[in-house]
Amino acid sequence: MKVSYYAKTDIGLLRTENQDFYGIGEDFYVVCDGMGGGVAGAFASQLAVEVILKSYKTISDEQVRDIIGTDLSKIGNDIAIAIPIVTVMLANRILYNLTVKYPKLAGMGTTLVMCKIDRQYNVLNVYHVGDSRLYRIREGNIKLLTKDHSKINDLLDVGKIAESDIKFIENQSIITRALGIASSVKVDYQQYDYKPGDFYIMCSDGLNGQIDDNSIKDIVNRNSANLAFTVNGLISSANHAGGKDNTTVIVFTIDDDGQPVQLSKDICKSILSFSDDDLEKNLYEDRILKKTSKKLTVEIPKNLIQEKKIKNTYIYIVAFIIVLAFFVYYFFAKKNEKKLYNEKLNEVSGIILNIRHLKKDKLKTIIEVDNYHYRRQLLEEAKSFYKNYSFNFINAIVFIEEKNGYNKFIALSGNYPIKIYLPIGEYRMLLEYPRYSLVDNNLNIVKYLDLSISLTGGLEEKVILMVPNSLGE
Repeated sequence: MKVSYYAKTDIGLLRTENQDFYGIGEDFYVVCDGMGGGVAGAFASQLAVEVILKSYKTISDEQVRDIIGTDLSKIGNDIAIAIPIVTVMLANRILYNLTVKYPKLAGMGTTLVMCKIDRQYNVLNVYHVGDSRLYRIREGNIKLLTKDHSKINDLLDVGKIAESDIKFIENQSIITRALGIASSVKVDYQQYDYKPGDFYIMCSDGLNGQIDDNSIKDIVNRNSANLAFTVNGLISSANHAGGKDNTTVIVFTIDDDGQPVQLSKDICKSILSFSDDDLEKNLYEDRILKKTSKKLTVEIPKNLIQEKKIKNTYIYIVAFIIVLAFFVYYFFAKKNEKKLYNEKLNEVSGIILNIRHLKKDKLKTIIEVDNYHYRRQLLEEAKSFYKNYSFNFINAIVFIEEKNGYNKFIALSGNYPIKIYLPIGEYRMLLEYPRYSLVDNNLNIVKYLDLSISLTGGLEEKVILMVPNSLGE
């Protein structure tokens, strides 16, 4: 089977930050929708994804058995199915431990929907906590494969409300399950067979909260030939309908590649729930996380950590003396320098030249795309999020000259952006490197760029993208 996917997250129109986060592994997809004050929600979703992806590669079969326990029999003692469940439990545990350690993180959590493709048996394994969703479109028809862990669904299950009553209920977004809000978590697991031509849509509630299922189906069917257009179309429709929340979408499709597969005899169609609601299991998870935590790259935002009060009087006295000494130095020894700087501040003009070239995987993707508009979109993403998609371009020759041809600046690009101080005026910039060309603001390949230098009170950064000539127009 051949698997293709495209993923994107968007802040929406009303939120000031994006608390969604997604992760991609080998035939492994995760979408998390964070919650919490400040930037706690964004931190929670990102940390959960990183813990899941990293622990998935490092956790041992023995550790999985110890945490799942007797529940392993519910899935035929299949360790491969159980590993993602345990990674979700570990993510929950680390988030909960942080809320206990740092009171400012109280209320932090995240929902999760996760898919693992089993190519051997043509099976899709689905793991779910909260109200992030998974849809399937098969032969043009849409089906919701997950069930929201929400207050509304609980009321529906016990017959206290009817489907027709839902539109009259306030606070419809109240969820009953999430990672990080308790010491243990209940993870739902389902299994589905997949067929060639299926489309699977993983999303945060920013999508289904703005457009209905039929709209999702129509957009996917209309753009099925291009997954990037599909994802962008879904997010654009959510924003057009109000964009009240962050929206994250992963669309993947599975096609037959002609390779033989072993069909699974038994598909577990019912929802199975797994919990680590046991003190001994929780303590065992903590021991596993001690090693995992050292490898994590996500850092807790400093404004969310409640600093410990220093009670040592001696330290206070030393700190006061240091601050006083600095005060005297700054306001006397640096007085003239500060005055001169303030006088010259509004006379600074020039640019900080940040010259980049694409990473190999991003360049390969752009080269392989035949669609002109999609290629431009990829270039625009690479230029907008250059820290993720490009490297510093080294040893490109930089020429900046006035329009009359008089050279004002010549240099070689290096590992750091170049600071260039220039008088106010109109300039032309050329960058020379064998078999490479410039990309201008309109994402066209050009031989030179026009620059207009004005007073800005500082040096304005300009990101320049260089691409191989072989890329074409």
